[in-house]
Amino acid sequence: MIASARNFLLGAVLCLVAAVAILLALEGGARLFLGDMLAKERTALSVIRERIWEEPAFFIAASRQDGRTWYETAPWHPRHSSDGLAQMQRFAMPKRAGAFRIFCVGESSVEGTPYHGEPEKAFPGRLERYLRGFYDGVEVINAGKGATSSGQIAQRIRELSNYAPDLIVLYAGHNEYGYYYWRPGVLRVSPFRLHADLALGKSYLYRLLLKLFHRGLTPAAGKTWRKYQGNDLRRWDSIPEKEWERFANNELFMCEKTFMFHLAEMAALLRRKKIALAVCTLVSNLKDFPPMFSFHSSRLAAGDLGRFNALRARAFQALQQRKYQDALDAMSEAVKIDGGFAETHYMMGQAYSALGDYRSARDQFLLAKDHSSAYAPYQRAMSSLNFLIKDFCRDHGLMLIDVENGFFRAPEGHGVPGRELLCDNIHPNVRGYELIARIIGDAIIASGIIERTCPQMRRLPLAQEHRVPPAPPVSADRGAERSPVRS
Repeated sequence: MIASARNFLLGAVLCLVAAVAILLALEGGARLFLGDMLAKERTALSVIRERIWEEPAFFIAASRQDGRTWYETAPWHPRHSSDGLAQMQRFAMPKRAGAFRIFCVGESSVEGTPYHGEPEKAFPGRLERYLRGFYDGVEVINAGKGATSSGQIAQRIRELSNYAPDLIVLYAGHNEYGYYYWRPGVLRVSPFRLHADLALGKSYLYRLLLKLFHRGLTPAAGKTWRKYQGNDLRRWDSIPEKEWERFANNELFMCEKTFMFHLAEMAALLRRKKIALAVCTLVSNLKDFPPMFSFHSSRLAAGDLGRFNALRARAFQALQQRKYQDALDAMSEAVKIDGGFAETHYMMGQAYSALGDYRSARDQFLLAKDHSSAYAPYQRAMSSLNFLIKDFCRDHGLMLIDVENGFFRAPEGHGVPGRELLCDNIHPNVRGYELIARIIGDAIIASGIIERTCPQMRRLPLAQEHRVPPAPPVSADRGAERSPVRS
């Protein structure tokens, strides 16, 4: 029996060696005879990675002074205005002894949109000034970049982890929903499938097989890709209206799944390197950004649709006449017929605000945002993403900075985020950036991480804790009346 088992094992090993030899021979043949053709052949997912997930070096070594290397923002990052780079940041390696280094990472709301070329208005710059009112050895570096998603941010954090950070603050997630380069195909590809395709894509034999069988995406994604490849995938209207509901249900799940996959990847990397990670919840303009899209349920009967439209018209007329309670009564009946029509919830929020019930108004504005964002790219992150972020931080022992709740507690707009603090759908104005800086700064101070990491760093006297200049009034804020833009 032992001899037969040994023979079986030997035969299995020989078969495995033979299979590997055959594959290597085929790979060599593909490279030798078809190398010129296949060298430029790329898988569909490798193209997606280049357009969405590839992140070149964010900082480069620029000069050397006093035995230290100074790094600056890489010049090949997109220039958003004639002012040059949106955020030109500099820091030295090795880090100054006793310094506490923070990197703020994320999308355009970290970069400082719409104040391109004015890094002092973005919240990382304000955060540094705020924290230096308490500790003089804190440096905050802005590593935000607009039009990026979690895959690119994960690669950026991998780079930043080499620059001796003590804390990384992550404010990101809006761009996960309907990322405009490749909607809808990329969102239906699992991260595991993507990474497997990227690894195998280095093989010329794999490229040849894909070329022969026209594969490169999972079947469901491939079908979607081929169906809409003749359209401009950057436009929301490339998908027929009747198919929006199906796309929304499937893709929203994949958006959040992809973001949480990369968040777990970031957390694991930083935990291995013993670097602290703080994750922020996201804030959106609720009050002054009406829903871009409102869709009825596909199961709504024709008779119910007629009743809904009559109630909606009655509510709209009541709002025009400032009969807010009558408008609420009509819209409450309409919601019973179809609770997924975003505009109805937005109108209810307006009526509650006019009646002074700001808590109910905020709840309705949140519903309007979520029902609209389920169908509309370039808009705002869903409320469910903030709940996922909170659960993840609690389960993994990470620092949670609840920026959204800080905006809800702000006196501006009675706790309903609007034009007082944001200049469009997601980008804060000057006062909004100042508020984010203070929320993050207070959370960092309360956590005690600076004292634990740098015990020699002493807190400044109380008289110096209020040196941060107040934010300018809203009327002085450039871009307050801007139209909605994507991050």
